Amino acid sequence: MNFSIHSILKVVKAAKISQASCVDIVANPEIIYMVKSVTCFPLSISLIEPLELLDCVMKGADIVQIGNFDIFHDRKIFFFF
Repeated sequence: MNFSIHSILKVVKAAKISQASCVDIVANPEIIYMVKSVTCFPLSISLIEPLELLDCVMKGADIVQIGNFDIFHDRKIFFFF
């Protein structure tokens, strides 16, 4: 995860230049707020905790996904449906 606001802003700028539809950033309400204070570019986040998701939306996240399973994959836990 990238928690460097300087680095995140560079990625957002590059995404805008390349005409991406959105950029996925760390689900951190303060970082989301800082990014949204300088751009209106759509931000996507994903996480597991629903209450944290609400905080991110309140700070400006545009696209949200509940169910970031990377932590499970790192621990060799897999889900089959």
